[in-house]
Amino acid sequence: MIVRRAGAEDLSTIMAIERGCFNEQRYSRETVLFMLTDEAFATFLVEDRLPIGSASVHVEGEDALLVSIGVVAEHRCKGAAKVLMEAVEREARSRGAARIALQVSILNVPAMNMYLHLGYRTEGILKGYYGQGKDAYYMVKAL
Repeated sequence: MIVRRAGAEDLSTIMAIERGCFNEQRYSRETVLFMLTDEAFATFLVEDRLPIGSASVHVEGEDALLVSIGVVAEHRCKGAAKVLMEAVEREARSRGAARIALQVSILNVPAMNMYLHLGYRTEGILKGYYGQGKDAYYMVKAL
C-alpha cells in the first residue's frame, strides 16, 4: 500500500471513494474541492494498485480534526485505514498540532476499535450528529 498527498487533480477519485463509503453523510464535490485546495486541510489517498481510500485532516494551531476517512468495502480490515491515520497524524504533528479529534458513529464498532487501538479516547457523545437518533462519539488523541 502506498499513501500519497492528494491534490485537486484527484477530485474525481476522492468523490468515487466518498460515494462508495458514505450515504447522505458524504461531502459534496464543492466541499471536497475546497479541502483539496485550502491550506488548512491535507488530504491523502491510499493505493493498492488502485485508489482504495482517502482521509482529510484540518489543522488550526494546536488542534487538528479528522474531517473524513473512508476505505472502499472490499479493502476494509486490511490496514488501509491505519495507514491513512498514520499519514494524517504525521501531517498534523508536522504543522504543530498537539492533539487531534474525530467523530465516529456509535454504530461503527470496527472504526471505534481502530481508534482506541491507535490511542484515541472517548470524550463524549454528540447526540444526533449524523441525524436524528444517529449519535457519534467524540474522540481525542494527544499527538
